[in-house]
Amino acid sequence: VARRIREASVELPSGSVKTQTGEVLVRTTERRNLGSEFRDVVLLSHPDGTTVTIGDVAEVIDGFRETDQMATFNGKRAAMVSVFRIGDQRPMDIAGVVKNYIAERETALPEGVELSTWTDRSEMLQGRTDLLLRNGKIGLCLVLLSLGLFLNRKLAFWVTLGIPISFIGSLILLPLVDVSLNMISLFAYIITLGIVVDDAIVVGEAIYKYREEGQKGLEAAINGVKEVATPVIFAIMTSIIAFMPMLFVPGASGKFFRVIPWVVITVLLLSLVESL
Repeated sequence: VARRIREASVELPSGSVKTQTGEVLVRTTERRNLGSEFRDVVLLSHPDGTTVTIGDVAEVIDGFRETDQMATFNGKRAAMVSVFRIGDQRPMDIAGVVKNYIAERETALPEGVELSTWTDRSEMLQGRTDLLLRNGKIGLCLVLLSLGLFLNRKLAFWVTLGIPISFIGSLILLPLVDVSLNMISLFAYIITLGIVVDDAIVVGEAIYKYREEGQKGLEAAINGVKEVATPVIFAIMTSIIAFMPMLFVPGASGKFFRVIPWVVITVLLLSLVESL
């Protein structure tokens, strides 16, 4: 039976066929994954054309193999239960629910029985998230310090205002492309910290120049934007195009990397709109 199952579920390269337009690779794709797909696997065939399939001699179900395991924890016999998140649930939230459940149930357990946590991977995730947030705060402080040192105070204020506007707007738009706030998206926000203010600085300096020449606020704003709008737009689009190839990475790694370009694209586009 095992041999028949192995022979009936294969995915192998079968060579190539040369044609006038080129060489075509041939591949056998007969892999079976579900129990219903194995029911019709033939075990025996008779000269009269009748066959015996796996479904005729056994009940085929989708499940897990039953195995006997022995576990100990702190030198005592134990039963291990693994808890995983489903869908968009946050690991930290799941860990909190488990800890609350242990605290509530521990008092009702019989003598000699206790509940404990063994490996909490959410603590590692929380530590990495805190590290990213600390690095982000340091980066933001350095950006604000640089703006305050080298720009006019009012100009520095308006340039700095573009950072929270772009970030908050990005957080609102990201769920539309199925991107949540996690370690990867936090890393992407840190990447954009240094470039999100570039367009605002250029536009702000152009407006400030016309203000120094004696023009009124609205007139200076219009003339300043007209002067630098084209190079600012091309500069932002160049940065966006540089990250766009990451959207087309295939497979599981593509789902992992696609978060970064979406964050960068939304932040830079909102920054461009805000600066102009």
